[in-house]
Amino acid sequence: MQKLLYVFFLGLCLSFVTSCTPDPCKNVTCENGTCTTGTCECENGYEGSTCATEVRAKFLGNWNGTAAGSSGTAALAMNITAGSSLNQVVINNMFFCSNVSIPTYGTVSGNSIQVLNPITCAGSTLTFSSVNWTVSGNVMSFTLNINNGAETVVGSATR
Repeated sequence: MQKLLYVFFLGLCLSFVTSCTPDPCKNVTCENGTCTTGTCECENGYEGSTCATEVRAKFLGNWNGTAAGSSGTAALAMNITAGSSLNQVVINNMFFCSNVSIPTYGTVSGNSIQVLNPITCAGSTLTFSSVNWTVSGNVMSFTLNINNGAETVVGSATR
């Protein structure tokens, strides 16, 4: 009987040990997301290992550099600020158009800003059919396709 109780308790202990799997999210904190299998899945508009960084944060600030297209090369000094929604930015002095009096709005997704409204620069209306931005630290590189491919502008800026 004593042997039977020993076997029963041994089996019970083993079943607890083998059925217990550690929680991979136990020590993971996701600020703006949910932990799944030990990794944070971020809500829309956030990125990083703990979902603490707004996606648009990498674009915010004062940027100075040059932009070149078929019209020539020009200095640029633009300021990008946070817009009213989490994925929105406001671009002041859009590239070589320092005479732009109204801000240009864009939506951020990853390393890209989709410009939301056409702008008027030096009497011409510019629409952006594609915009490719890359930000690495304090350096931003970009390629803009303007007016359905009529002109391509390439440039870089630092903050």
